[in-house]
Amino acid sequence: MCTVIRWNSMSNKLTQYLFISVFFAILLPQPLFATEGEDPPKVGSGASIVPHVDSVFSEGPQYSPDYNAEAEQKTYSGRTAVPKIQRPLLEIGRRLYDDGPLQASSNLMGEKNPSMFHLMVFGDLRTAVAYSDNAGADLGEAAAQLNLNVDIKLTSTERLHAFFRPLTDEGNTRCEFSGSIADANEDDCQFESDLEPLTYFFEGDLGAIVGGIIGRQNPFDLPITFGKIPLLFQNGIWVEDAFLGAAFTIPARNSPALDISNFDVTFFAGVDDVTSDALEGTADDGEGQIYGVTAFLEAMKGYFEIGYGLTVDGQEGCERDYHNATISFTRRYAGKVSNSVRVIGNFGQEEVKTTVLSACRTGIGAKETQTADGIMVLLENSWITSNPTFVVPYLNLFYGQDRPQALAKNQGLLQNTGILFEGDGALTRFPAINDAGAFSYGGALGLEILGPALNWQVVLEVATSMKNDDLADDPKSGVEEATGVGIRAQMPLTNALIVRVNGMFADVKDGEDKSGATLEFRHKF
Repeated sequence: MCTVIRWNSMSNKLTQYLFISVFFAILLPQPLFATEGEDPPKVGSGASIVPHVDSVFSEGPQYSPDYNAEAEQKTYSGRTAVPKIQRPLLEIGRRLYDDGPLQASSNLMGEKNPSMFHLMVFGDLRTAVAYSDNAGADLGEAAAQLNLNVDIKLTSTERLHAFFRPLTDEGNTRCEFSGSIADANEDDCQFESDLEPLTYFFEGDLGAIVGGIIGRQNPFDLPITFGKIPLLFQNGIWVEDAFLGAAFTIPARNSPALDISNFDVTFFAGVDDVTSDALEGTADDGEGQIYGVTAFLEAMKGYFEIGYGLTVDGQEGCERDYHNATISFTRRYAGKVSNSVRVIGNFGQEEVKTTVLSACRTGIGAKETQTADGIMVLLENSWITSNPTFVVPYLNLFYGQDRPQALAKNQGLLQNTGILFEGDGALTRFPAINDAGAFSYGGALGLEILGPALNWQVVLEVATSMKNDDLADDPKSGVEEATGVGIRAQMPLTNALIVRVNGMFADVKDGEDKSGATLEFRHKF
């Protein structure tokens, strides 16, 4: 009987997902496929088509068997290549940013989709020395993280890609040299290794692939990807995760009837390795699935981002399926303020029966069996100063009602609210103010200053997070009230080496204060 009830409930949720997907598809009035012999463009009565005149354009580059790269620089007003450009760690095939005649392409994937093999390995090595005091647990440590990208370019639109962190497993490779945490651990140093890729995927344009097969130039545009794909929506606030799945986008559309000058719609699905705090505590946190659709629209002198996702709990008996919807609008007002308003809402999750609570994550108070049942409102503001490129004040505010969740994300909803919520990207155990946003409100006020040649950056910030619900007083909530100050400074030492300094202190109400400092070097290759 329980199995039948769960199937019916799941069928209703999938029906709702399909309905919302159809709603997005209605926004696509133009034909997806291009046709041969299209009619000429329509021109209004107040405009006319101007014939092309070669004489109004400067002379273009001349390519011949006697190609001379130095002579061709005249075409670009004497501009020269960037000296000492940082090359990738490994390049095989057509090189990146090379001069001179390019290697001849092949027609392996068709004349209309020429291929040019290019294998490139690149990434960065992050090393840091840090001291942190996180609620009374202090630690001095040195840590290393290697980020390695392997990219195989097949054509101008198709590629295979994989991402590795060879020095990371349960944590980063590190040595602990002082503090109470180091004293409690038996091993001062730990070497972590894991050669399993964090992402591996194919991406390309189905239109270009079909065009190569049938001998036509891009009969339609349809970007696709599948594998363990990294997806990022709304600057990583709604989705920032890598999971096993697929996605495709219908790009570059418009709707005169709705006064939308440009929009695209992306459909995506994740069937394994989904990261979600709404599913935290299952036997395997990656067992859940997500099915979603999101759109980016330019309208009303700004742009909208609209999304819907269905989360399906993969653990039998937990039944924590729920709906996740989001909308944001970004615009500049009066040439003085750039503003984004974002709303993320969760709904439809049923309470889990007490007989299965031992298998599922328990919440708090009256919501103890729900993990995604709230609304998050984010306001992001930056001021346009008299020196807008180099001096940027910002004020980001948030209000979290109940327990809102991102659709798929490794960090909390407030990760981008300010540097005090962000930490140092999990390189060290550098502390941060709680970034979940549940039962809380607050914000970050900061000032970003860039050097006159854009060759250094300093960020100063003060931030706070306060409780807005009595349920947050329950120790199970994980919610804390804190106010802190932070600083970040970074600059390049060479064309491949960046140094960064982070510092923070937070006064935690009814708890131990937090503080930390890091010195990080990031070598890019």
